[in-house]
Amino acid sequence: VFTLSGSMRQTLQILRQKGLRAYFGMKKYICTSNVPKEAVFKLFDSLIRPVAGYGCQIWLPGTRLIKCIIQNTPSKMPDITSDPIEKLHLSSLKWSIGVSKQTSNAAIYGDSGRIPVILSLVKQFVNFFNRLSMLENTATDCIVRHAFSEQKRLRLPWYTATVRLLERLDPRDAYTKDQKKNTLPNSLLCEHNAEKWFKQAWNEECQTNRKLHFYCSFKKSIQIEPYITECSYKTGKAVAKLRMSCHGLNIETGRYGSNYNKKHLRCCPTCTDMNAMEYIMELPGEHNPIVEDEVHVLKDCPLYIDIRKDLDSTIQENISQEVWDPIFQKENVRKTANVISRMLKLRFPKQDSDC
Repeated sequence: VFTLSGSMRQTLQILRQKGLRAYFGMKKYICTSNVPKEAVFKLFDSLIRPVAGYGCQIWLPGTRLIKCIIQNTPSKMPDITSDPIEKLHLSSLKWSIGVSKQTSNAAIYGDSGRIPVILSLVKQFVNFFNRLSMLENTATDCIVRHAFSEQKRLRLPWYTATVRLLERLDPRDAYTKDQKKNTLPNSLLCEHNAEKWFKQAWNEECQTNRKLHFYCSFKKSIQIEPYITECSYKTGKAVAKLRMSCHGLNIETGRYGSNYNKKHLRCCPTCTDMNAMEYIMELPGEHNPIVEDEVHVLKDCPLYIDIRKDLDSTIQENISQEVWDPIFQKENVRKTANVISRMLKLRFPKQDSDC
Protein backbone atom coordinates (compact mmCIF):
# COMPACT_ATOMS: atom_id res chain seq x y z
CA VAL A 1 0.00 0.00 0.00
CA PHE A 2 1.57 3.29 -1.11
CA THR A 3 0.64 6.71 0.27
CA LEU A 4 1.47 10.24 -0.86
CA SER A 5 3.48 10.82 2.31
CA GLY A 6 5.51 7.65 1.80
CA SER A 7 4.39 6.26 5.16
CA MET A 8 4.36 2.49 5.49
CA ARG A 9 2.12 2.42 8.57
CA GLN A 10 -0.90 1.17 6.67
CA THR A 11 1.22 -1.44 4.91
CA LEU A 12 2.47 -2.80 8.22
CA GLN A 13 -1.08 -3.00 9.58
CA ILE A 14 -2.27 -4.95 6.53
CA LEU A 15 0.69 -7.34 6.75
CA ARG A 16 -0.07 -7.86 10.44
CA GLN A 17 -3.67 -8.74 9.59
CA LYS A 18 -2.49 -11.27 7.02
CA GLY A 19 0.00 -12.64 9.53
CA LEU A 20 -2.79 -12.92 12.12
CA ARG A 21 -4.82 -15.06 9.73
CA ALA A 22 -1.85 -17.39 9.32
CA TYR A 23 -1.27 -17.33 13.09
CA PHE A 24 -4.85 -18.26 13.97
CA GLY A 25 -4.77 -20.92 11.27
CA MET A 26 -1.73 -22.42 12.97
CA LYS A 27 -3.31 -22.22 16.44
CA LYS A 28 -6.36 -24.04 15.13
CA TYR A 29 -4.38 -27.23 14.57
CA ILE A 30 -1.82 -27.04 17.39
CA CYS A 31 -2.19 -28.05 21.01
CA THR A 32 0.67 -26.41 22.88
CA SER A 33 0.56 -29.06 25.61
CA ASN A 34 1.56 -31.72 23.07
CA VAL A 35 3.81 -29.88 20.63
CA PRO A 36 7.36 -28.88 21.72
CA LYS A 37 7.82 -25.14 22.02
CA GLU A 38 10.84 -25.22 19.69
CA ALA A 39 8.62 -26.76 17.01
CA VAL A 40 6.10 -23.94 17.46
CA PHE A 41 8.90 -21.39 17.03
CA LYS A 42 9.95 -23.09 13.79
CA LEU A 43 6.38 -23.18 12.56
CA PHE A 44 6.15 -19.44 13.12
CA ASP A 45 9.32 -18.90 11.09
CA SER A 46 8.05 -21.17 8.31
CA LEU A 47 4.36 -20.23 8.11
CA ILE A 48 3.87 -16.76 9.56
CA ARG A 49 7.09 -14.80 9.17
CA PRO A 50 7.12 -15.10 5.32
CA VAL A 51 3.57 -13.71 5.24
CA ALA A 52 4.17 -10.87 7.71
CA GLY A 53 7.58 -10.08 6.22
CA TYR A 54 6.43 -9.88 2.61
CA GLY A 55 8.01 -6.94 0.79
CA CYS A 56 10.32 -6.10 3.71
CA GLN A 57 12.82 -4.66 1.22
CA ILE A 58 10.47 -1.71 0.83
CA TRP A 59 9.00 -1.07 4.27
CA LEU A 60 11.84 -2.11 6.60
CA PRO A 61 13.47 1.39 6.89
CA GLY A 62 10.12 2.82 7.99
CA THR A 63 9.70 0.61 11.05
CA ARG A 64 10.07 2.00 14.56
CA LEU A 65 12.82 -0.46 15.46
CA ILE A 66 15.00 0.46 12.47
CA LYS A 67 14.49 4.15 13.23
CA CYS A 68 15.79 3.50 16.74
CA ILE A 69 18.96 1.96 15.29
CA ILE A 70 19.42 4.84 12.84
CA GLN A 71 19.00 7.51 15.52
CA ASN A 72 21.52 5.72 17.76
CA THR A 73 19.76 6.82 20.92
CA PRO A 74 19.05 4.80 24.07
CA SER A 75 16.00 2.72 23.21
CA LYS A 76 13.44 1.28 25.57
CA MET A 77 11.67 -2.00 24.97
CA PRO A 78 8.29 -0.35 24.13
CA ASP A 79 9.97 1.45 21.22
CA ILE A 80 11.49 -1.80 19.95
CA THR A 81 8.28 -3.80 20.21
CA SER A 82 5.80 -1.19 18.94
CA ASP A 83 5.79 -2.32 15.29
CA PRO A 84 2.63 -4.28 14.36
CA ILE A 85 4.60 -7.25 13.03
CA GLU A 86 6.64 -7.52 16.23
CA LYS A 87 3.46 -7.44 18.32
CA LEU A 88 2.29 -10.46 16.35
CA HIS A 89 5.61 -12.22 16.99
CA LEU A 90 5.43 -11.58 20.73
CA SER A 91 1.81 -12.79 20.89
CA SER A 92 2.91 -16.06 19.33
CA LEU A 93 5.82 -16.47 21.77
CA LYS A 94 3.67 -15.75 24.83
CA TRP A 95 1.00 -18.16 23.64
CA SER A 96 3.49 -20.98 23.04
CA ILE A 97 5.22 -20.48 26.41
CA GLY A 98 1.90 -20.13 28.22
CA VAL A 99 2.18 -16.69 29.82
CA SER A 100 -0.15 -13.69 29.78
CA LYS A 101 -0.07 -10.73 27.41
CA GLN A 102 1.19 -8.50 30.24
CA THR A 103 4.41 -10.51 30.60
CA SER A 104 7.64 -8.54 30.14
CA ASN A 105 8.74 -8.61 26.51
CA ALA A 106 12.40 -8.58 27.54
CA ALA A 107 11.91 -11.78 29.55
CA ILE A 108 10.15 -13.41 26.59
CA TYR A 109 13.05 -12.63 24.26
CA GLY A 110 15.57 -13.76 26.86
CA ASP A 111 14.07 -17.17 27.66
CA SER A 112 12.98 -18.04 24.12
CA GLY A 113 16.36 -17.06 22.66
CA ARG A 114 14.57 -15.07 19.96
CA ILE A 115 15.23 -11.65 18.45
CA PRO A 116 12.67 -9.31 16.85
CA VAL A 117 11.39 -10.47 13.46
CA ILE A 118 12.42 -7.20 11.84
CA LEU A 119 16.07 -7.80 12.77
CA SER A 120 15.91 -11.26 11.22
CA LEU A 121 15.00 -9.55 7.93
CA VAL A 122 18.01 -7.21 7.91
CA LYS A 123 20.21 -9.60 5.93
CA GLN A 124 17.53 -10.01 3.27
CA PHE A 125 17.12 -6.23 3.07
CA VAL A 126 20.85 -5.53 2.72
CA ASN A 127 21.21 -8.16 -0.01
CA PHE A 128 18.37 -6.47 -1.90
CA PHE A 129 20.09 -3.07 -1.61
CA ASN A 130 23.33 -4.59 -2.87
CA ARG A 131 21.59 -6.07 -5.91
CA LEU A 132 20.11 -2.67 -6.73
CA SER A 133 23.54 -1.04 -6.36
CA MET A 134 25.09 -3.54 -8.77
CA LEU A 135 22.18 -3.17 -11.18
CA GLU A 136 22.72 0.59 -11.29
CA ASN A 137 26.19 0.05 -12.76
CA THR A 138 24.83 -1.98 -15.66
CA ALA A 139 23.19 -0.79 -18.87
CA THR A 140 20.02 -2.73 -18.13
CA ASP A 141 16.99 -0.72 -19.15
CA CYS A 142 14.49 -1.74 -16.46
CA ILE A 143 12.13 0.16 -14.21
CA VAL A 144 13.81 -1.08 -11.01
CA ARG A 145 17.18 0.38 -12.04
CA HIS A 146 15.63 3.74 -12.95
CA ALA A 147 13.59 3.84 -9.75
CA PHE A 148 16.69 3.21 -7.65
CA SER A 149 18.64 5.88 -9.53
CA GLU A 150 15.86 8.39 -8.88
CA GLN A 151 15.80 7.49 -5.18
CA LYS A 152 19.53 8.11 -5.02
CA ARG A 153 19.50 11.31 -7.11
CA LEU A 154 16.62 12.94 -5.22
CA ARG A 155 17.73 11.61 -1.83
CA LEU A 156 14.25 10.25 -1.15
CA PRO A 157 13.32 8.92 2.31
CA TRP A 158 13.79 5.20 1.51
CA TYR A 159 17.31 5.70 0.16
CA THR A 160 18.48 8.15 2.81
CA ALA A 161 17.14 5.95 5.63
CA THR A 162 18.85 2.91 4.10
CA VAL A 163 22.19 4.71 3.81
CA ARG A 164 22.00 5.88 7.42
CA LEU A 165 21.11 2.36 8.57
CA LEU A 166 24.05 0.85 6.70
CA GLU A 167 26.39 3.48 8.16
CA ARG A 168 25.33 2.27 11.61
CA LEU A 169 25.47 -1.46 10.89
CA ASP A 170 28.50 -1.57 8.60
CA PRO A 171 30.78 1.28 9.72
CA ARG A 172 33.65 1.84 7.29
CA ASP A 173 36.06 3.87 9.36
CA ALA A 174 38.90 1.49 8.50
CA TYR A 175 38.19 1.64 4.75
CA THR A 176 40.00 3.89 2.30
CA LYS A 177 37.98 6.30 0.17
CA ASP A 178 38.12 3.94 -2.83
CA GLN A 179 37.08 0.97 -0.68
CA LYS A 180 34.10 2.88 0.69
CA LYS A 181 33.03 3.69 -2.85
CA ASN A 182 33.51 0.25 -4.36
CA THR A 183 32.75 -2.13 -1.49
CA LEU A 184 29.15 -3.20 -0.94
CA PRO A 185 27.76 -3.53 2.60
CA ASN A 186 28.35 -6.89 4.25
CA SER A 187 24.91 -8.36 4.93
CA LEU A 188 26.20 -10.83 7.55
CA LEU A 189 28.02 -8.07 9.41
CA CYS A 190 24.90 -5.88 9.31
CA GLU A 191 22.82 -8.72 10.72
CA HIS A 192 25.38 -9.37 13.46
CA ASN A 193 25.59 -5.69 14.48
CA ALA A 194 21.81 -5.37 14.49
CA GLU A 195 21.57 -8.32 16.88
CA LYS A 196 24.38 -6.86 18.98
CA TRP A 197 22.51 -3.55 19.24
CA PHE A 198 19.35 -5.36 20.33
CA LYS A 199 21.17 -7.41 22.96
CA GLN A 200 22.53 -4.20 24.49
CA ALA A 201 19.04 -2.71 24.58
CA TRP A 202 17.73 -5.95 26.11
CA ASN A 203 20.39 -5.90 28.82
CA GLU A 204 19.58 -2.28 29.71
CA GLU A 205 15.89 -3.16 29.97
CA CYS A 206 16.60 -6.07 32.31
CA GLN A 207 18.73 -3.89 34.56
CA THR A 208 16.27 -0.99 34.77
CA ASN A 209 12.89 -2.77 34.86
CA ARG A 210 11.96 -3.25 38.53
CA LYS A 211 9.59 -6.05 37.63
CA LEU A 212 12.60 -8.06 36.38
CA HIS A 213 14.63 -7.72 39.61
CA PHE A 214 14.49 -11.46 40.27
CA TYR A 215 14.92 -12.36 36.60
CA CYS A 216 18.08 -10.35 36.03
CA SER A 217 19.70 -11.83 39.14
CA PHE A 218 20.44 -14.99 37.11
CA LYS A 219 19.62 -14.25 33.45
CA LYS A 220 22.60 -12.67 31.69
CA SER A 221 22.16 -13.42 27.98
CA ILE A 222 19.54 -14.12 25.32
CA GLN A 223 19.40 -17.88 24.83
CA ILE A 224 16.72 -20.53 24.93
CA GLU A 225 16.26 -21.90 28.43
CA PRO A 226 16.25 -25.63 29.31
CA TYR A 227 12.73 -25.49 30.72
CA ILE A 228 11.51 -24.53 27.22
CA THR A 229 12.85 -27.76 25.77
CA GLU A 230 12.92 -30.19 28.71
CA CYS A 231 9.73 -29.63 30.71
CA SER A 232 6.12 -30.43 30.01
CA TYR A 233 3.84 -27.58 29.02
CA LYS A 234 2.26 -27.34 32.48
CA THR A 235 5.43 -27.36 34.57
CA GLY A 236 7.35 -25.24 32.06
CA LYS A 237 4.55 -22.71 32.18
CA ALA A 238 4.85 -22.52 35.98
CA VAL A 239 8.61 -21.92 35.72
CA ALA A 240 8.09 -19.19 33.13
CA LYS A 241 5.55 -17.42 35.31
CA LEU A 242 7.82 -17.44 38.35
CA ARG A 243 10.97 -16.41 36.44
CA MET A 244 9.24 -13.61 34.53
CA SER A 245 7.20 -12.31 37.48
CA CYS A 246 3.87 -12.77 35.70
CA HIS A 247 2.33 -14.78 38.54
CA GLY A 248 -0.31 -13.88 41.10
CA LEU A 249 1.97 -13.44 44.11
CA ASN A 250 1.39 -10.33 46.17
CA ILE A 251 4.61 -8.67 44.99
CA GLU A 252 2.84 -8.35 41.63
CA THR A 253 -0.81 -7.84 42.52
CA GLY A 254 0.13 -5.26 45.16
CA ARG A 255 2.12 -2.97 42.87
CA TYR A 256 -0.49 -1.81 40.36
CA GLY A 257 -3.46 0.55 40.27
CA SER A 258 -4.98 1.72 43.51
CA ASN A 259 -2.83 -0.77 45.44
CA TYR A 260 0.46 0.93 44.52
CA ASN A 261 0.77 2.92 47.76
CA LYS A 262 -0.61 0.14 49.96
CA LYS A 263 2.67 -1.59 50.70
CA HIS A 264 1.10 -4.00 53.17
CA LEU A 265 -0.74 -5.69 50.27
CA ARG A 266 2.61 -7.00 49.03
CA CYS A 267 3.21 -8.97 52.23
CA CYS A 268 3.04 -12.74 52.44
CA PRO A 269 -0.44 -13.78 53.68
CA THR A 270 1.03 -16.89 55.33
CA CYS A 271 3.74 -15.09 57.31
CA THR A 272 1.95 -11.82 58.03
CA ASP A 273 -1.23 -10.62 59.66
CA MET A 274 -2.37 -8.40 56.81
CA ASN A 275 -4.76 -6.31 58.93
CA ALA A 276 -2.15 -5.64 61.60
CA MET A 277 0.52 -4.86 58.98
CA GLU A 278 -1.73 -2.17 57.45
CA TYR A 279 -1.59 -0.22 60.71
CA ILE A 280 2.09 -0.99 61.36
CA MET A 281 3.07 0.44 57.98
CA GLU A 282 1.42 3.74 58.91
CA LEU A 283 3.60 4.12 62.02
CA PRO A 284 6.76 6.29 61.79
CA GLY A 285 10.12 4.63 61.34
CA GLU A 286 11.45 1.90 59.11
CA HIS A 287 9.54 -1.34 58.59
CA ASN A 288 10.73 -4.59 57.09
CA PRO A 289 7.61 -6.46 56.01
CA ILE A 290 7.85 -10.02 54.73
CA VAL A 291 7.12 -9.50 51.05
CA GLU A 292 5.65 -12.39 49.08
CA ASP A 293 8.09 -12.42 46.19
CA GLU A 294 9.82 -15.17 44.22
CA VAL A 295 12.74 -15.48 46.64
CA HIS A 296 10.46 -15.77 49.67
CA VAL A 297 8.35 -18.47 48.01
CA LEU A 298 11.33 -20.54 46.89
CA LYS A 299 13.42 -20.12 50.02
CA ASP A 300 11.59 -19.13 53.20
CA CYS A 301 7.82 -19.37 53.22
CA PRO A 302 6.67 -22.15 55.61
CA LEU A 303 3.63 -22.85 53.43
CA TYR A 304 5.86 -24.80 51.02
CA ILE A 305 8.19 -26.50 53.50
CA ASP A 306 6.95 -30.01 52.67
CA ILE A 307 7.26 -29.41 48.93
CA ARG A 308 10.87 -28.21 49.25
CA LYS A 309 11.82 -31.52 50.89
CA ASP A 310 11.37 -33.25 47.53
CA LEU A 311 14.30 -31.29 46.06
CA ASP A 312 17.83 -32.70 45.97
CA SER A 313 20.16 -31.49 48.68
CA THR A 314 22.27 -29.67 46.06
CA ILE A 315 19.27 -27.74 44.77
CA GLN A 316 18.16 -26.94 48.32
CA GLU A 317 21.61 -25.60 49.10
CA ASN A 318 21.58 -23.40 45.99
CA ILE A 319 18.19 -22.02 46.98
CA SER A 320 19.29 -21.34 50.56
CA GLN A 321 22.27 -19.39 49.22
CA GLU A 322 20.09 -17.65 46.59
CA VAL A 323 22.17 -19.05 43.73
CA TRP A 324 19.45 -19.39 41.14
CA ASP A 325 21.17 -20.24 37.90
CA PRO A 326 22.00 -23.92 38.75
CA ILE A 327 18.41 -24.81 39.66
CA PHE A 328 17.27 -23.88 36.13
CA GLN A 329 20.03 -25.81 34.35
CA LYS A 330 19.20 -28.83 32.22
CA GLU A 331 20.14 -31.44 34.83
CA ASN A 332 17.94 -29.85 37.54
CA VAL A 333 15.18 -28.01 35.74
CA ARG A 334 12.61 -30.84 35.64
CA LYS A 335 12.74 -31.33 39.42
CA THR A 336 12.67 -27.57 39.97
CA ALA A 337 9.74 -27.19 37.57
CA ASN A 338 7.69 -29.86 39.33
CA VAL A 339 8.25 -28.18 42.69
CA ILE A 340 7.40 -24.69 41.37
CA SER A 341 4.25 -26.04 39.72
CA ARG A 342 3.13 -27.62 43.02
CA MET A 343 3.93 -24.42 44.92
CA LEU A 344 1.75 -22.32 42.64
CA LYS A 345 -1.01 -24.92 42.72
CA LEU A 346 -0.93 -24.84 46.53
CA ARG A 347 -0.96 -21.04 46.60
CA PHE A 348 -3.70 -20.74 43.98
CA PRO A 349 -5.73 -23.96 44.17
CA LYS A 350 -8.68 -22.65 42.16
CA GLN A 351 -6.45 -21.61 39.29
CA ASP A 352 -4.46 -24.86 39.10
CA SER A 353 -1.17 -22.92 38.83
CA ASP A 354 -2.56 -20.80 35.99
CA CYS A 355 -1.92 -17.66 38.00
